[in-house]
Amino acid sequence: MTVDELRAKALPRVEGKQWGRRLRVAGVALAGLMVVVAAVWGVRALRARKLRLPLPRGRQLILVAVIGGGLAIAASIGGLRGYNDIEHDPRFCLSCHTMNSA
Repeated sequence: MTVDELRAKALPRVEGKQWGRRLRVAGVALAGLMVVVAAVWGVRALRARKLRLPLPRGRQLILVAVIGGGLAIAASIGGLRGYNDIEHDPRFCLSCHTMNSA
């Protein structure tokens, strides 16, 4: 077996192990972004009271919360399904890598 053959068989498995970690990092980054947006919204709300700026209330606030919550739930479900497929479905690996019996 040559070095090139060994690399061709080993490298896809090494890179494939990184998918789960990358997906978790992306999830944490998304959660951090949501926290930053919430903090900015809170600071704006506090400053708006002081400066008497209009804030969304009633139906507008409910609409923003429902849309944001729906998007967050959809992203979470999509991320979880993607992670599960990547980590546990052998068809995912077979879509790129040819598996031969030993």
